[in-house]
Amino acid sequence: MYNPFVGIYKFILALLVVAIHVEPFSGDLAFYINNCLARIAVPSFFVLSAYFLFDKLINNNWDFQIFVKNQKHLAKYYGIWLLLHTPVILSRLWETSTDIPHFIWLVIQAVCLKGPYGALWFLPATMLAVTMVYCIGKKFGPYPCLLISFPLFLFAALETEYYTLIEDIAWMEVVNNGLVAIFGWLANGLTFGFFFCSIGFYIAYTKKKTRNPKLDITAMIISAILLFVETAMIREYKLGVSYGAMLLLIPTVYYIVQILLHLPKTSDVGLIAKARYLQNMSLLIYPMHFAIMELMEYFLRENETYMNSTILQYFVVCIINLGLGSLILFLGEKKNNKIAKILYGKA
Repeated sequence: MYNPFVGIYKFILALLVVAIHVEPFSGDLAFYINNCLARIAVPSFFVLSAYFLFDKLINNNWDFQIFVKNQKHLAKYYGIWLLLHTPVILSRLWETSTDIPHFIWLVIQAVCLKGPYGALWFLPATMLAVTMVYCIGKKFGPYPCLLISFPLFLFAALETEYYTLIEDIAWMEVVNNGLVAIFGWLANGLTFGFFFCSIGFYIAYTKKKTRNPKLDITAMIISAILLFVETAMIREYKLGVSYGAMLLLIPTVYYIVQILLHLPKTSDVGLIAKARYLQNMSLLIYPMHFAIMELMEYFLRENETYMNSTILQYFVVCIINLGLGSLILFLGEKKNNKIAKILYGKA
């Protein structure tokens, strides 16, 4: 049965991803929204994507065709957004390349490993991560996946959030340089997506175990509070070079997802319809918002009111996103337009 709470949650997560890039508000409020609260978004997407895939695989005796269908579905969704962003992707890669062979490598790296533009990196990262989880998990189960992937995530966390503690460790710098040379950066399917997709697989694998909702809620609240503390500590002591791989993201996201998946099932037709709509909208906000953000900055670059107010920028980007998203959903759902459906992953 469709879980409407997950659909609503995905819509909220998409709005948080916009907040990461636009960085609305100011002062401490901006810091904790942009660099703490909003950072649950990407790990949650990884966990949920893996959960629904591996739940289906487990219930269907690891049917390889289900896995292939999922990858084709992601590739089609990724492909159309890649195509729409091609002019800006190629022009920027050409500007940063030194010669034609380097340009060709940058294109391959961007499309297959790094992600070529904005939030699109999540899609090739997911395809790589679920492939790794599938290959290991089918034979050995979720625990080896977690054991292998956690050190990779921990490495990324140390290099980004706790860099000042390990900057003098030579071998870590060598490994970091190697990973960046291959993937372009540390937020990728190997060091980030693999671990959170493993968590999604673990949740699917253990879903029949009885859970205590009150304990899950308590654990989630404690984890979230500690996540804010960790983020504040990273800022206060200038430990990291970015925000996005905090260690307390792990329990926070884990318990949020567990709570959502174990909420009482509902047959409320109206709620389900609204949740599906919002979930589809999230699949349009995620790949579309970065281009809207940059276009608005370009056309309104001389407008001081707009450029000096990140709150205004955030709401303008969201409103345009929702407007265009509504038009695409209308074409897809009411007019049965196939291209429109591909844009939100339903064809």
